[in-house]
Amino acid sequence: LANKIEVQIEFPDEALPLLQGLPAQDRYLGLADALLAAGQIVQKRAKELCPAPGYPGDKPGLKPLRNTIGVVQRKYDSAIVIVVGPQYPAGAHGHLVEFGHKQVLWGVRTTGFVAAKPFMRPAADET
Repeated sequence: LANKIEVQIEFPDEALPLLQGLPAQDRYLGLADALLAAGQIVQKRAKELCPAPGYPGDKPGLKPLRNTIGVVQRKYDSAIVIVVGPQYPAGAHGHLVEFGHKQVLWGVRTTGFVAAKPFMRPAADET
């Protein structure tokens, strides 16, 4: 599931004409920098909330999940998108940690369930 966060920014009456007076490209660049800075704040908090390296779900031979959380910026003609989260391949199991999952031991599903340890949702909510 992909979630979307929409942000509405309200400016004082005297600020809006100043912003509208800027060339469109300058407004776009300022927005890109602001969104990247916001993404880095969420990234920092997510790393703090993520289970410490060495927890049972860490994959042998790959970076700890905490070290895979990154910020990616995508620029399009009419939008700028910031994506914060575990990066592939080392962080490919991030959703399992975030939402919990059925327990699998030696490739066999068991009746157990591994509890969720949310770190991305609280990071987004708190920041």
